Amino acid sequence: MAEKFGPVYTLYLGSRPTVVLTGYQAVKEALVESGDAFTNRGASPLLDRIFHNGDYGMGKKSLEEPLKEEAKHLVDHFTRLKGQPVDPNKTLMFASSNVIANLVFGSRKCYDDERWQKILQDTHDAFHLISSIWGQLYDIFPGIMYYLPGPHKKKYLVF
Repeated sequence: MAEKFGPVYTLYLGSRPTVVLTGYQAVKEALVESGDAFTNRGASPLLDRIFHNGDYGMGKKSLEEPLKEEAKHLVDHFTRLKGQPVDPNKTLMFASSNVIANLVFGSRKCYDDERWQKILQDTHDAFHLISSIWGQLYDIFPGIMYYLPGPHKKKYLVF
């Protein structure tokens, strides 16, 4: 779609507009150079339920320094592995979560922190649910889905 509409376009998921950024330059411009314009997000009934109506926006102007710092930790982590097999999904999820934790909480977690790994797994599961048909139905019909059984009733203690 980026070939047809360009590197920044709006995609409607149902009645909800979603801004799509494609390519390094568009993402850099949005997050580094115009970060304040991207700090808010739209309402989502299921996200509100999972995160207990909390606001976990970043509020920082630049991501460049936290990204550079975490990149150094990531390189150190891979260096210490000395060629051992690793699940890149979990490692990269940990690295990106550390950038966010650094911005929000002012600290980062070690890659082998079991409590943080549990929080990340719960977060992953929550977003998996949000992207499922159950999550979509909850966003469309929150008043009805609140009472119906299904995986959307699972309690997530993410934060």
